[in-house]
Order: sequence, then C-alpha cells, then structure tokens
Amino acid sequence: MPLISHISYNLTMSTPAPGTYYIVNRITDSSTGDNLAITFMGTNQYATLTHMSDSNDDQVWVIRDAGGTTQSISPANNPNLEVGWGSSGAIVLPRGNYVWNITEVESNIYTIQDGDRTAFWGATDVEEGENIRIAPGSPDDQGNHWFLISASPSSDTSAALVELVLSGVENRARDSDLQKLLPFSRMGSPYFKEDDDLLVSV
Repeated sequence: MPLISHISYNLTMSTPAPGTYYIVNRITDSSTGDNLAITFMGTNQYATLTHMSDSNDDQVWVIRDAGGTTQSISPANNPNLEVGWGSSGAIVLPRGNYVWNITEVESNIYTIQDGDRTAFWGATDVEEGENIRIAPGSPDDQGNHWFLISASPSSDTSAALVELVLSGVENRARDSDLQKLLPFSRMGSPYFKEDDDLLVSV
C-alpha cells in the first residue's frame, strides 16, 4: 500500500522569503539516519550540524534580504550576529554585511553560496558535530543541498519534514523514521493519521 496518499507543494520563487527557518541537510546522518540541522554554537564559533529538534532554538535562523539576489543569515537567538566565512567554514560573527546567495534548485531544496557564487555551504561526512564547510563544488552535490523548513510559530512543520525524509538521498523513508517526526507538529494537530496507511494531506 502506498506510504503517502497525497502531498503537494508549490515552487514559487528561486530565493526564500525572509523569515525564520531550520536549515537541514538533504542527506541524513551517516551513522543514525537522523536529520541534521545547522546549529548556532555561540559568537565567533563555527556553526555545526546537530540532530534536528524543534525544541532547540539554536537551530532557528533568520534570513533577511540584503540587496539584489543576496540574503543574510543570522541566529534567531541573536539576530545582531551574522554567518560569515571563516577559515574552517561558516562562522557566526558580529554583523558585518555578510551576504549569501540562497538558490532553490529543487522544490524546497536550496544551495547557499557566497555573494560571488564561488563556493557552496556543504557537509562532507554528514555527521553530528561537523562544521559547515564553504568550498568550491557542484550544485548537483547533495551534500550541498539544504531544506529550509519554516520555524514560524504559526506554521506546522510536520508535512515539510515528511517530504524531507522521503527525499533523503539514503531513501530512509520508513514508518519508524516518520514516527520520529510526529513531535514536530507545532499546532497540536499533525497531518498524520495512523491506519493501514500513513496519510499526509497538505
């Protein structure tokens, strides 16, 4: 029987709308199969990948328009900081007009590049605790692909997370994986219906 009875989305723009987001790598943790989100570790510290949790405010990022096609990325816990380019990857610094090109390459899947589009944010080993590298690469490298999941208090993220797991490069969309996502419903009315099938209606 089909795992998903219905899911739909709209591809409406090449850059994300300003707002608050979880930024989650397309590839799941190579050891556990969990989704990994970019996490704020402090001022002058490198952003790292940690297991996604909607109770972890350090995984929420503010995206703002910065002129032209560029946007800035700041931790929601301290929006006066910005993600800049450090010697070992993406580092959170005092605001300094650090800007990025965030480009949609598939539905709700983005690449993040420097303003001149010379390098990509990416994950090499895709493991918890890994820094976000910034290096030349390819837009086709799925380690350079990021899901942007709305962290707005008025949004229900469960359907987006189902799509995230189903699109994982390791194809780990199993009932047990989907059950892990149930707590991510922010409105107390998840899209899931437990029956013979797992139904998703968006």
